[in-house]
Amino acid sequence: MSEATKAAEGPSRPSLLLGAAHLAALWALAFLQPMLSLLGKNPEFFVARGNDAGQIIIYTLALAFVPPLIGLGLEAIAQLINRNLRWGLHLFLMTLVGACFLLQVLKDRFDWAAGVLIAVSVLLAAIGVFAYSRWRFPGPSWTS
Repeated sequence: MSEATKAAEGPSRPSLLLGAAHLAALWALAFLQPMLSLLGKNPEFFVARGNDAGQIIIYTLALAFVPPLIGLGLEAIAQLINRNLRWGLHLFLMTLVGACFLLQVLKDRFDWAAGVLIAVSVLLAAIGVFAYSRWRFPGPSWTS
């Protein structure tokens, strides 16, 4: 397929697994890192609950992998229904998690009302996801 034909088709979409990796990375920035940082600075949370090392490891792995796997599962189900539905769901999830990440960043830098922070976070996340949706993702090497 020529480059002109590829350009005429518009932006490509990431595969289901690549999209899940994108969502997992954004999840790690928005939720996993702040939570693990908070818990690392407050180990008494686990001590007060009487958690042993195995329970802490299970909690950490669940926090890291379960939400992104749920997103992957939802997207896989949506893809069975319609590829465009999966893409729309993926963009929605990326916007949602991106807005949560941006909310943390903005609240540390600006002393705005909560409603303004939320609105600006959602707007910036939507702009970022729009740019993401226009990106040309590489396809399998055997198609070129």
